[in-house]
Amino acid sequence: MFITVDPERDTPEVLKEYVTSFDAPILALSGSPEEIARAAKAYRVYYAKHPEPGADYSMDHSSVIYVMDPEGRFMRATCSSNSTHGKSKPNSLRSRPSAILPVSTSSVSRAW
Repeated sequence: MFITVDPERDTPEVLKEYVTSFDAPILALSGSPEEIARAAKAYRVYYAKHPEPGADYSMDHSSVIYVMDPEGRFMRATCSSNSTHGKSKPNSLRSRPSAILPVSTSSVSRAW
């Protein structure tokens, strides 16, 4: 499941293009700013909109993968980081997929 923190840019068409670029099926979700704020608070996700020159903006946000069991119960969370004090380090999810994958998986349907 992927929940956008930028519904202004992440239209259903944009979300569909994004999630279909992955090998695994991903459920893409959006909502009103209030709904997204509630979801972010519930999952302890940080996000902030930052104005850029010329009416553009960027979105700062945490990156967390939550692993749930087939019944939707929380199993673990994994945060990724691309650097440590300016030194690059390998992506722990890529180098150790067993750190986040449950023993058995269930399929997730796509929705946009």
